[in-house]
Amino acid sequence: IMITDTSDTNPIYDIRPGDIVAMNAVISNTPIFGENEHNSYAYKHKYQHTIQINDVDVLFEEGKMGIMDAVREEMRLVLHESMSDNMAELAYSVLTGDATDVDETIMTNFLRTGITHIIAVSGMNVVFIAVILRLLMKPFKLKEKWQIIIIIVVLILYCALCGYAVPVTRATLMYVFLMFGKIFGYQTDGLSSVSLSGIVLMAVSPLVVFDVSFLLSFSVLLFL
Repeated sequence: IMITDTSDTNPIYDIRPGDIVAMNAVISNTPIFGENEHNSYAYKHKYQHTIQINDVDVLFEEGKMGIMDAVREEMRLVLHESMSDNMAELAYSVLTGDATDVDETIMTNFLRTGITHIIAVSGMNVVFIAVILRLLMKPFKLKEKWQIIIIIVVLILYCALCGYAVPVTRATLMYVFLMFGKIFGYQTDGLSSVSLSGIVLMAVSPLVVFDVSFLLSFSVLLFL
């Protein structure tokens, strides 16, 4: 269910993941498939109903966060303790792709200069993580197979941290396929890996083909 706040005071702004929300409201259907159209946003975010509320409708109490939500909140807290609020939210956006609380002025400046891709997670994040982990493990002289397994586990966790954003998931799948081929002695190539990554993503979530990030992520790679 997607909740839309129509009040001026925004009373649910401080609600965190895991909190228990109680309200009196009318639920409206948000069909994913309609006549000659589809709602890929609703499909992507897994909701089929919408609720509109105002400042007299909502009561909430603190609940228990999931593991990844707790990690995100702890990361955000550490960033806010280390730098200014604006820079902390900008850094959090670069790390997780969540630009919800980035200052509007900063977002406007990024849009005007055409560099909003800087605060969007992408395959580059995956490359940075893989390279850094390789460098960190080098002094321990681990067998390459174990290095690859450790990197894959960390990348999967990073995918979960980013909410399985398409570019990060695509890059992680490509790395997994390439490295598995290397471990088991199969010949691999980038085109096969990116194609297989696309097949896996579409098998799990067919309407992802209408997602702009999916289209851009794969089209750019295929035309390189």
